[in-house]
Parts: sequence; C-alpha cells; structure tokens
Amino acid sequence: MTHVDVVYHAGQIQSIKVEGHAGQDEYGKDLACAGISTAVVGIYNMLEAKGFMKDGNLANVESGYSYFEIFNNREDYQIILETLLKILETVEYSYEQYVKINTREV
Repeated sequence: MTHVDVVYHAGQIQSIKVEGHAGQDEYGKDLACAGISTAVVGIYNMLEAKGFMKDGNLANVESGYSYFEIFNNREDYQIILETLLKILETVEYSYEQYVKINTREV
C-alpha cells in the first residue's frame, strides 16, 4: 500500500510524503503505482524547473519514497503541490484499497 502524509500549516501545504508501493498488480502492470510515480516525478521536475530546491525547499524522489517540504512558501509552489495532492486523491478514489492519504494541520 502507498501511504501519503500531508502536513498543513496555516491552511497551506507544508509537506507531502509518499511512501510504499501500491501493490495493485505485479511490477509493470500496477496502474495505481504507475499513476503515483508519474505524478510524483512530473511534480518534482516542475518544482526543479521553478527553482524549488534552490530556494531552500526540500524535494527527494526515490523508489518507494518521495518527500516535498516548503520553507520558502511561494504561491506557485503551493499550486504545484496542490496539483500533486489532487492527482493522488484521484488515484486514491480509483484504488482506495491500495492508496491511503492522511492529512493533518500543525
């Protein structure tokens, strides 16, 4: 199962952690994992193009683990991470037994 943890501060995304493998099907046929991986890598590439890491923010993408954390909270970074969350919610809706999203406010 893929677990997504979203932390909000003052109503804005502070961090998103994506961990685990969906396990919906075997490697190469797992549509849930493919959707999650495509979203995470695409968002990482967009953040990198926008200078996210150069602005002192964190982004890490590995097999089975991804983490994004905002320290320099620009509006475009929020929009990009909100887009990632919306995509992950869409995957969760279709594959709820393989993806679980938890949110909390700090």
